[in-house]
Amino acid sequence: MLFIGVDFTEGLAALKQQLRTFKIGETGYFYVLDAKPGKNYGTLIVHPAKEGQNIAAAKDADGREFIREILEHKDGVIQYPWSNKELNETVPRLKIAAYNQYSNWGWVIGGGAYLEEFSRDATTLRNTTLAVSGLLLLAIGGLLFFVSRQMVARPLLRVVQVFTQIGNGDYSQRIDSNRGDEIGILLRGLDTMQHHLAERTIAEQTASNAMRRITSALDKASTSMMVADQNGALIYVNAAFTQMMQLAENDLRRELPNFNATDLIGRDSMIFIAIQNISAVCWQICAKPTAHP
Repeated sequence: MLFIGVDFTEGLAALKQQLRTFKIGETGYFYVLDAKPGKNYGTLIVHPAKEGQNIAAAKDADGREFIREILEHKDGVIQYPWSNKELNETVPRLKIAAYNQYSNWGWVIGGGAYLEEFSRDATTLRNTTLAVSGLLLLAIGGLLFFVSRQMVARPLLRVVQVFTQIGNGDYSQRIDSNRGDEIGILLRGLDTMQHHLAERTIAEQTASNAMRRITSALDKASTSMMVADQNGALIYVNAAFTQMMQLAENDLRRELPNFNATDLIGRDSMIFIAIQNISAVCWQICAKPTAHP
């Protein structure tokens, strides 16, 4: 009459069975530890394989009594290296467990699995992302190489060819470009330069031909002729003038000891002035050749 009891043996058994069926990842599971002080302290109340065993003194691969830490802290998360001897594992793997106490019954309920099982999906995603990124970079790199070759390398190669032809004196190559970028500006500028060089070359060739005809006529003239630049330096003498200087060479050397009748081109204005000063003597010598055999 003073006590009313409820038999929950079947309910507890069902609870334990349900806990045994829960899985975390691939190999993870839940377990229940007896945390009440006494002889059962650290006994597994629920465990897939070691139910009823006392594991309070269990140690991880580093020799740490991790179960005792769980029982003492009662709430938290712990990581520890673990090798499953039942599966003949020799290399420890990092395991993670979260636990919480149920104070009404003096239980500590925990659940854990190998850490790699939690990070496996993230690792797979990372590797997949890196692989896809690498393929995309290769594709983009190939596309950029192709585009740069079509839009930059080939036009620049054409520029190099035109420069080579210009260096060889060929200005006949035309460059047409409707591009609005820097390459187009370069091509149009090169075409303009080539056109101006062609015009200048034609003009210089025309002047050279005219000068050649004039020089040829002066060389054949019997009259002594010379041409000096604006500084008074001789730039041309005809054969008659050279012959006249050779006849007067000895007399000219009295004023110009280093005078050489065959080396007049390029002489400075002082020689030209000296020649002017004694030109009368030269004409007299030429007028009376018998006096100077």
